[in-house]
Amino acid sequence: MISVDEYKRRVEYNTQVLHDTINRNENLLHILDKVYTYDKTPNSVHFSLLCPKWADIIPAAFLGHLAIIDEKTGADGIRYCDEKQEFIETEYKVTTFHSEKLAVGVKGGMSIGYGKKPTGISSYISATYTIHSDGNLNTKNRETYLCITDANCTTHDFIDFYKLEGDKALSALVRSDKKKRQISFGHFKNDGERVQTVAPVVTWDLFEADQIRKKHPVASERLLWEYKHTNLIKQVNSVWEKLNQGNT
Repeated sequence: MISVDEYKRRVEYNTQVLHDTINRNENLLHILDKVYTYDKTPNSVHFSLLCPKWADIIPAAFLGHLAIIDEKTGADGIRYCDEKQEFIETEYKVTTFHSEKLAVGVKGGMSIGYGKKPTGISSYISATYTIHSDGNLNTKNRETYLCITDANCTTHDFIDFYKLEGDKALSALVRSDKKKRQISFGHFKNDGERVQTVAPVVTWDLFEADQIRKKHPVASERLLWEYKHTNLIKQVNSVWEKLNQGNT
């Protein structure tokens, strides 16, 4: 167990490493051996142990948490809650899709797939689980973060992060008795919340506006979303500038 002060020192250090990597436009994998985890220090873990943990280490850095390398705890990471004055275990679910396959309908809805039954984007994007037993299911009662990425993105950004409380994640999972289960992005949006990160992300609103302004079948709608997109860029850049100022 590390102290709260040590936890905050490590998070501050990791945030600076993350910002430096983003500013140099480097692949985010470069931070794997340069950041602290809850149980390890930089450059102290063999790459064969670090690489399988990338989907915990990188999201934790963006969220201002610490990833956990030791798998005995079952948690992917941990964060300190100032309000409750306690450490809280976390779980990260990275989900990736290809925006080049995304279509926009007349009403502005986004979907992936062709033919008569395309899948709405809020259902297509999801957190996936493999449930082996009831005991395994109960371990999913922890804060869960949906970490959204676009494989066609030319930079190494996340699109956005959403959080679902542990009891709500467990409630969603018990609705199925299958070994493979999912919690949709729509569920995260309706029953959870968007999370502020310590480093810039695209944001779902900006991603959505960008797709609709490019792909909406009606020209007047594309112009409307072009205007929305321009305003959202200003908002996102403003947030990024503030984050940068706090890490220089």
